[in-house]
Amino acid sequence: MSSPRSRAPSSTKIAVIGGGPQGLCALKNLLEEGFDAMLLEQRDRIGGLWAYSDDPNTVTVLESTLTNVSKYKNCYSDFPIGKDEPVYFTQAQFLDYLERYADAFNFRPRIRLNTSVLRISKSTSNADGWDIKAETKHASSPHTLQFDKVVLATGAHHTPSAPTLPGASIFAGQILHSSAFKHPPSFAGKRVLVIGFSNTAADICAELVAHHAASVTVAHRRGIHVLPRLVNGKPVDLFASRRVAAISATVAAIAPVKSLGLVEKALADLSEKSWDLDPAWGFRPAPPRITNRVMLSDTFVPQLRDGSIKSVANVKQIVNGETVELEDGSRVATDVIIFCTGYHRRDPPFLAEILGGEKERLIPHRLYQNIFPPAYADSVAVLDSWQLGSGICEVADLACMAVAQVFKGAFPLPSEDRMNREVDAHHRWVNTVLSREPAAAAKVVQEGKWRGWLHAAAGTGVNENLGYGWKGWWFWVWQPRWCSLLMGGIDLPYLARLFEGRRKKWEGAGRAIVEANEDLEMRFGKGTDRKKVK
Repeated sequence: MSSPRSRAPSSTKIAVIGGGPQGLCALKNLLEEGFDAMLLEQRDRIGGLWAYSDDPNTVTVLESTLTNVSKYKNCYSDFPIGKDEPVYFTQAQFLDYLERYADAFNFRPRIRLNTSVLRISKSTSNADGWDIKAETKHASSPHTLQFDKVVLATGAHHTPSAPTLPGASIFAGQILHSSAFKHPPSFAGKRVLVIGFSNTAADICAELVAHHAASVTVAHRRGIHVLPRLVNGKPVDLFASRRVAAISATVAAIAPVKSLGLVEKALADLSEKSWDLDPAWGFRPAPPRITNRVMLSDTFVPQLRDGSIKSVANVKQIVNGETVELEDGSRVATDVIIFCTGYHRRDPPFLAEILGGEKERLIPHRLYQNIFPPAYADSVAVLDSWQLGSGICEVADLACMAVAQVFKGAFPLPSEDRMNREVDAHHRWVNTVLSREPAAAAKVVQEGKWRGWLHAAAGTGVNENLGYGWKGWWFWVWQPRWCSLLMGGIDLPYLARLFEGRRKKWEGAGRAIVEANEDLEMRFGKGTDRKKVK
């Protein structure tokens, strides 16, 4: 499917729905390519999950949340995080970074806050366009906006997933989902049972311990890979240089199942080496990283070890007003039950036709490259259908560069039939390697292959200059030290703006790459024996 250049970008109206990290860089990249883009955000501020709210009905991170990806990997490609800023951001610091990003590129005038999208449908007046029925806070009635294209950046954290426990009606205490956990001091002196093994569970447990809950017990049905933020004296997300990532991608392409097994073994070994885990805590077996995020916590395992937190089997039922029976037959007395069980993927009904789906299968959406619905690939992009260990800013920025070039017509997509065949092939791959792991399979991508496609679509020049074709070898011969730093140093987001290409080049990219590597060396040294983070 080619994307015809029948209309200039300046006369092409694009709606970006959602004002989190993905929506913000979508707006910025589209404006950068000359599109008439507008962002619609239902809340009164940008930031998405990172714009903390104490409203229990508004899903946000905790005020105490730290980013799980270091500043080196979780930033936009042309908006670096300074050397004087911390390696891991708090909620407030990351929100401030997003706010500064909006100001630096002056796109706030293109953001409509307090605007909820009620419906998206094919336009009645423009055969290739879309009508968006929206409602603005304090307005007397909804209104309809017309756009040529739509970018969906609404995220997946909307509908809390909280299983119904047998006997819940007789429980005398409080039952809540983690999304409603807003005031940690209110749990002081209470016996709290946390259900789930996840980053959210670790964060909430840390808050409960810090605010003097009488007891904190974690019930779970499966294990998880758990790591501290620093391993061997440097951020854990920096272990794979671009050279290592390229080798891993090659192995994954040749033997995907074997490759996943090697990754799992490496993670398990690293976790054991970092923590010396007690088998009684139930971290093993752990589900694969490709569908389940690694738990990154500096407090969870130490608190298990000192008894501040207790790990138990999964919950079976509530037996009376203050007692829960576990699947191993033991019982736990508790005043509060907190579900850290994630979120359902609930797309609004009006998106069903756009996104497609396969009921009772692992894959709910039919998206080419996990972004474009084949039937509407020239006018719709979805920005939350992937799960990687990388920072959201870095991945979203690269994806948005690709979307902008596709919408501009600079990178033609295959025919609808070809895209559907490739979607089917990807689904078969997912079912082959993850037949026992349906939970997050909808967001699984073959990372090396997928990133390569994004770079090609965006026209970053990375595949050519840092690949193993003639241009890559010439670059190595011409600038061996610089090439060595790019391939063996930190695999930074700024690479996407370093070379000449279709997307806008950033002249400061080279300097930012050097400074980030210098900052890492200053903080942690060249070796792996320095443990202090500044």
